[in-house]
Amino acid sequence: MLFTYDQARDGFAAKEILSGNLKLTGPPTDIPTLFHGPLFYYFLAFPSLFTNGDPRAFLLAMIMANTLTLIPLSVLFFKSYKSKFVIFLSLVFFAISFEMTSYARWVSNPGLVIPFFAIWTFGLATNNWPLIALGLGLCIQSQFFMIYLLPLTAIYYFVFNPGNKRLLSSVAILAVILSSFFLTELKFKFQGLIGLFKFFFTENTGHFNLASRLSHYFESLAALFTNNLIPQWPTVSILLGVTLVIAGLRSKIGRLGIFLLAGHFLVFIVSNTMHIFIGVGMGIAIILLLTNFINILVNKSKALALLFFLAIFFANFRTIYQKHAIDQISLFKVQRGMILKNQISLIANTYELSKGQKFSINASTNPYRYPTAWAYLYNWYSSSKKLDLPFYRGLTAYSFAGQNIFPMNNQKIDHEFLIVEPEVGAWGTLSNKVIEDEKTRHKLKEELKFGQITLLVF
Repeated sequence: MLFTYDQARDGFAAKEILSGNLKLTGPPTDIPTLFHGPLFYYFLAFPSLFTNGDPRAFLLAMIMANTLTLIPLSVLFFKSYKSKFVIFLSLVFFAISFEMTSYARWVSNPGLVIPFFAIWTFGLATNNWPLIALGLGLCIQSQFFMIYLLPLTAIYYFVFNPGNKRLLSSVAILAVILSSFFLTELKFKFQGLIGLFKFFFTENTGHFNLASRLSHYFESLAALFTNNLIPQWPTVSILLGVTLVIAGLRSKIGRLGIFLLAGHFLVFIVSNTMHIFIGVGMGIAIILLLTNFINILVNKSKALALLFFLAIFFANFRTIYQKHAIDQISLFKVQRGMILKNQISLIANTYELSKGQKFSINASTNPYRYPTAWAYLYNWYSSSKKLDLPFYRGLTAYSFAGQNIFPMNNQKIDHEFLIVEPEVGAWGTLSNKVIEDEKTRHKLKEELKFGQITLLVF
């Protein structure tokens, strides 16, 4: 499990909710003054309530939420296909998908989109507009840029279902779910909307480069096919993906999957940028196309269908084993060395090496001077073990999540430690200066490695 600044920040927000400080906004977006919905904070508050904020409980909650995606998919496939064999293989496809398992193991708000995207998709497939509104609203609550599904939903309505009598009730459901955004804009005098408009006009000022946006769109599609089909062989995955699309033209489920993948281009019309989770949820469309294809194969030969299934199964299983067995989530390029089990071992060692005496820590962090991850973990570990918190002696940002956790003390004491995080990125030069300054403060006794995290003992 990765536990970085973001996970710690969100964990602190969940704790604040439990202490009575209810949240109207969620994690920040890449756009200044604009935030995701607060749903993810409330989601984390539930496991935090019963486990004293144990980060491993957050991971378990994410896995359970991801697993719930099987419910709308199961109902949809039971309505669409007669063969239980097809349905079983389709659900296993979802469970073994490298992309889906990666999101399930990433404690972050984009991962919460997956089950809600499945609800939205089920609503589209069954013409259930209240469910469509529910899934759409929860997707946007979890990840704001999923708002691009709103025009996609409108297109689906006007093309496939004009005059639906349940439209007003569906709009009401959507408005209630998104009410936190409306209240936030009123409270902060529309700063979010202003930031959003500035971003939109900055991204689209000057020449509209359609070729560049199409290039990013196809790059995203290629990643979706690769991470859900045969991760080791991207070219084969893309060719197979094209085959699935062609085969999908003849069935309702297949056409829905194609519609979703085509609609994914809308996000690149608004923004010509690539993010690591730009295609979140669209893996469901790949599952729909796979299910349609496996149904075609079953009608021809069950043996051929099983052979195809096993090829996809073992390709994904091998990738999951290779990446997840060493606690890597290769889809997400975020401080991959910040592994929770190594962080816990490091913290335990600082207590053991100090032999029950007071000690202080400093940390070279990403972001620079934001020891939020260590504040959260030391606070959780010390409270669960009934130990005293260490002093923090390093410079910090003026304000950060967890700033009131550590007692501050810059005086020299017998036991001092420096934690050096991996992948500090642009902060590398400043990180090296922190290390040099610490080595001039005390004589270095030893250097310990916990995975990619370094502990300097003074």
